[in-house]
Amino acid sequence: MIQTTKERILQFWSWFCTVRPELEQAISGGKYDLAAAFCGSKLKGLGLPFLCEAGGSGGSFALAMCPCGSKTEQFVCRYWRQLAPEFENWKFFAFRQPRSPADCRTLRLGGTDIDASLFTFYCEANDERQKYDITAVSPIFAGRTDAEKHAFGMMLLYLFLGEALTEIYIGDLVCRDTPPADAENAMNFTEFCTMLQNTPSTRAWPWINDPTALCFGYHPTTGAEDGPRGDIIGGFTRHVPLLGAPFDEADGLRAFGGVFCYFYYPARPENAAEVAERSSLAAKLEQLLETYRLGYSLGSAFGSEYNYLDMIIFDEPVFRAVFQDPEAVLGVPVFLDYFGGHGIQ
Repeated sequence: MIQTTKERILQFWSWFCTVRPELEQAISGGKYDLAAAFCGSKLKGLGLPFLCEAGGSGGSFALAMCPCGSKTEQFVCRYWRQLAPEFENWKFFAFRQPRSPADCRTLRLGGTDIDASLFTFYCEANDERQKYDITAVSPIFAGRTDAEKHAFGMMLLYLFLGEALTEIYIGDLVCRDTPPADAENAMNFTEFCTMLQNTPSTRAWPWINDPTALCFGYHPTTGAEDGPRGDIIGGFTRHVPLLGAPFDEADGLRAFGGVFCYFYYPARPENAAEVAERSSLAAKLEQLLETYRLGYSLGSAFGSEYNYLDMIIFDEPVFRAVFQDPEAVLGVPVFLDYFGGHGIQ
C-alpha cells in the first residue's frame, strides 16, 4: 500500500525531532548548506518535495521549503508546515522567504557562487495585469537556449525574491546576454530586489504572502466539452495547472502520496439561491478538510449538468472514512471522482 502524504510528513517530523540538536549545532557553526542537505535527503527518501533552506543565528533557527513555482509542491509544503511541531527556537516556512536586498550581492545557485554584479534588470510596470515585465541581462545567459535562459532566470527569482513575490508580481521574463536597444532605468540586483519587496507599500496592487491562496477565475477553452467535466461553464481555482494537465498533475501528486479529487452534484437553473448554496457548500467542505487535516479546497465550478468542488487530499483513507456518506456530512447528495482517474489505494 502506498504511504499517504500525511504519513510521510509525520515520519519526517518524527525524524526531525531526534536530529534537532545536530541541526542546531550545524547551523550555529554556519553550515547552512549541510543542514539543508541533511533535511533534504530525508525528505527525498520519503518521497516528498526536498528542496529546502536552513538558517538562523543567536540560538534561533529556521527551515524553509523551496517548491520554486510548482503549484502541487506548494500545497504539499503548506501541509508540511501545517503538521510541523512547535519549538520556541524554530520557525518553519512552507515557502522560501525573500532575502534582504543586501544579502543578494553574492548569489549561490546549485553549489556555485555567482557574482550578483553580473546582472542588470529592466522593469516595466504593467498596471493592467498588476505585474512587472522583466528583462534580465547577464553574460551568464550567453550560449544558452531561450528555455534554459528562462528556467535559470526564474530559478534566480524564486531563490532570492522568495515564492510569493515571484509568483504574484513577476509577469513576462526575458533573459538575454546583451541589453535591449531601448533599455532605460537599469537596476542592479540589490536595487531590483528592493523595488520588488517595496511593491506592497508603493503600488495599489493586491498582495498575499501565501501563493496557494491565489484564486483565478476561468472559462473552458473551445473543445473542452469533449473531455471530462466537459459541461463546465466557469469556475474558480487555486491550481491552474491541474485544469490544463489533470493526468500529469495527478500522477505527480500521487508520487507524493496524495490525490486530486472532486465532488460533483446535479446543477439547477442558475439563480441567486443556487449561487448561495454553492458558496455555502464550498465553505463547509473547506472547513471539514481543515478540521480533519485532510487537505485543502482548490476551487469550484458550475456546469450545465453538474456543479464541482475540487480538492487536494493528503490522507485519502481517512478522507474516504469521513465522507463515507457525503450527503450526511455535507447535507446534499454528492458524488466523488478523481483527477487522473483513480486514487492511491
